Amino acid sequence: MTADAEPADHPLQNAVKRERRLADESFGTVVVCSSVAAIVIGAVYWMSRSGFSNPVAPVLRTVGFSLFLISFPHSVRHLIALRTGKYSWLSSYCFLWLVALAFTAAAGRIAGEGSVSSGAVLGVAGAIAFVLTLISWLQRESPRTSAAIIGGSGAFALWTSGVVWGRIYKNPLFFENLAVSGVVHHDSLPLMAFASMLRTYGSASTGLDGLPYTAYHWGSMWLFAQWSNLLGVDSLDFYQLAFPVIAIPLFFGAILAVATEIGRLSGTAARGPLSGVRPWLVLLVASVGVIPVSAMDSMGVWTSNVVISESYTVAVPVALLLLATAFVFWKTRGNKVTDSFFVLAIFPLGIVALGYVKISLMVLGFGLSLYLGFRLRLYRHPLFAAAGVVLVLLVFLTYGRVSQPAHNEGFAAFDFLNAFVPRPWWPFFFVIHLLWSWVFVVLRLRYEGVRTLGDLYAAIRERRLLDAESVVVIAAAGIAPGLAVHIDGGSAFYFSDVQRWLSVALLVAAANVLMLPNRTGTGEPGIPARPAIPAARAQHSLSRTPAVFALVAFIAIPLLISMGANALRWPAQMLRDNAATRRAVYQSDGGPPSADGIRALPRLIEPGVLQPGIRNSRNIQVLDQLRALSRLPRDERRRTALFIPQSETAYWSILARPGACTYASFIAPALSGMAMIDGMPAFGCKLSRYYGLGAYSPRRRAQTAEDESAPALCARARRSQLDRVLILRFQGAGVLRSQRIDCPAGAALSAI
Repeated sequence: MTADAEPADHPLQNAVKRERRLADESFGTVVVCSSVAAIVIGAVYWMSRSGFSNPVAPVLRTVGFSLFLISFPHSVRHLIALRTGKYSWLSSYCFLWLVALAFTAAAGRIAGEGSVSSGAVLGVAGAIAFVLTLISWLQRESPRTSAAIIGGSGAFALWTSGVVWGRIYKNPLFFENLAVSGVVHHDSLPLMAFASMLRTYGSASTGLDGLPYTAYHWGSMWLFAQWSNLLGVDSLDFYQLAFPVIAIPLFFGAILAVATEIGRLSGTAARGPLSGVRPWLVLLVASVGVIPVSAMDSMGVWTSNVVISESYTVAVPVALLLLATAFVFWKTRGNKVTDSFFVLAIFPLGIVALGYVKISLMVLGFGLSLYLGFRLRLYRHPLFAAAGVVLVLLVFLTYGRVSQPAHNEGFAAFDFLNAFVPRPWWPFFFVIHLLWSWVFVVLRLRYEGVRTLGDLYAAIRERRLLDAESVVVIAAAGIAPGLAVHIDGGSAFYFSDVQRWLSVALLVAAANVLMLPNRTGTGEPGIPARPAIPAARAQHSLSRTPAVFALVAFIAIPLLISMGANALRWPAQMLRDNAATRRAVYQSDGGPPSADGIRALPRLIEPGVLQPGIRNSRNIQVLDQLRALSRLPRDERRRTALFIPQSETAYWSILARPGACTYASFIAPALSGMAMIDGMPAFGCKLSRYYGLGAYSPRRRAQTAEDESAPALCARARRSQLDRVLILRFQGAGVLRSQRIDCPAGAALSAI
């Protein structure tokens, strides 16, 4: 070697570089899969609105914004890697994804409404970053692998589109359904109202009678309000368009990212965390299911609830990304300054943020943190002990801010089982509902060579099973609420289902190790060697085929058929619902009735029929007036309250589902972005205990003329620091007149 020759890389350095390269390739795969999903979901939305008012700009902005969120951690991580080879929690992929969420939320909050240009810039940057990542990724992957991953991601996105829009909760034609028939699910209305109040007034309230604080996990609604500013869409369009395009790729992309992050640092990703078929098979089976949906429903395994609950769809990936960041911190800790910052600030605030997004995730995350703290004896270290005190105090304070009193309904033994699981299936509930936890724990025990209780005790004592212990803790703590207390609407599911996605992320991370068949001479603990095949038999191909393969294939056939049926169920329902709405519009316009079924869709897309049909629908004038108010300057809306007298049946009768009187109040704040006063449902309406209605006083008598007087309305408005009241009155389906009361000027009445 000459004096000026550079020394060869050390073998350990080569191994580290190879590991980093494999991880970067897997993170590139995360970007490609998630981005393809966002593009496909956006395309499905746009095509679903064919024939109706259907501007492409909001869809393009939303897809571009989603691409920015997806590409941000990969692009920033690449820039960091060019400058330093060090890897810490600050530069980890999962933490950078959390930074992307926080950065865009802050940008939307600071810029406020009218910041569409900023959102467009982010969208263009996201599209460019995606294209560059895709080109680099395609150069590394084989054509067959890249085609399979891109095609599979697109097909998976079609399934998720069907799930999110094949239920009555959300619909690309939500506004049209509201206009034509008033048949929409009530869940979306209070959420949109909440997001609108946060966007206009910065108040955590549903705005039915002023702006009283409503204890609820409103974090996702606050986040959506800030993103609405960047995208230039109102709450209705955000929940029907932007939420699926942004949150669904985030949910499943985060699972892949967490698996990659954990796999690269735990040594379970020797060939790349997402290489081979096994990781994808785990994710697909866990998401779609291999037994009929009706059977899974009987076990409380609701595949569709994952993407119909906005708070859950956001909270699960945030929780997993925070967990992976904590894992990277534990593996790479060593810098006193950054370590202290993570332990005392980032992690406690992350747990608290989960409480504002979904209270179940905060409770479970808090419980797991305490468990691991005791298992690792972190209380012996002053830094971690102080962090524990901070965490306990913050969680205690946060719980009171996000927990609705109506949800604290006391002890109710086996409530979830009684409500949702047929009694003959009870003995199987704990097996099927927690199936993925069982699978992960069993495979981990097999990998560690645990065959006896003594082996298990030794492995636990040596802390070799902390990942499996974490899954058990989350599973046990998650299933407990549904067995002990009443939680309305089956929401105990959002405690017990968390274990599924934690287990799936860990299984994907280690699928290429944990799911290996028995091999000769593997040298891996817990994997016994398989006897060698005699040479005389090895020469025949049939001799080289395991006999059990035929049995496995026979069993797999009905499972694959069932999974295919599950995958088609919700997209088919989405198409049927879309066709039904179009038929209703055709018929309301006097057009010829069309045959039922999906096959009628190609004949139901004429703009010349659909758009006049919507203009003639029974609710459109009232809804248009309310949406027009959302386009007023924010400063005007911030000082103004709406009042719609109970006599205005054109508004109060919009919803047509049974029990709709409880939820009609939410329409105005949801669509207008303005709070109501005296907007509670009519006297005699049976009110729900939920949806934040407990923050308001129910009517004890019918509304009177005195209640509609300027002094009475101004008094109500001033309680929420509002100095103007806009009175809306309707005649039939059209607007009759509006009146404005300027409260500071002695309640003078003026017409507009």
